[in-house]
Amino acid sequence: MATSQLPSLYAPVTGRVIDVPPTAGVCQQGLLGQGIVIEMTGSTLYAPADGVLTHISGSGDYLSLRLNNTYSLQLVTGSGDAFGAHLALTVLCRRQVQIQCGDPLVKINQSLLRSLNSMQQRLAVLVCAPDSTKTTEPFDWLTSGLVTAKDSPLITT
Repeated sequence: MATSQLPSLYAPVTGRVIDVPPTAGVCQQGLLGQGIVIEMTGSTLYAPADGVLTHISGSGDYLSLRLNNTYSLQLVTGSGDAFGAHLALTVLCRRQVQIQCGDPLVKINQSLLRSLNSMQQRLAVLVCAPDSTKTTEPFDWLTSGLVTAKDSPLITT
């Protein structure tokens, strides 16, 4: 974890990248970083990179992953306000653990998810560099298209 470079990020869930802003209030203000939104069709949310899981909400709708000494990643499902009661999600991991790219983090019940409004079926993937004094390299997000969990890269440097 000594590097300051942004590691490769892979799709955490199978679905489709869509061109809409993140729906969660904290995402809209850019407080958690910049990123993309994926309409989820897969049944598992996986770690998109190696890192330390620093926070996970009781319902699994918000996860924070420290990627290295410069970057962190946030995964926010829907509006991010379900806290302990998102019926479509089941947490598979614990916080403060080292995780590897591809590790399963949250199980998604697609039947229940499809019964919710369309905003709750979306996942925001956000990267931030909390310490702006550190050098960060430019990168571009994938802007649209289908993605496969653990296989499709989300950024280009």
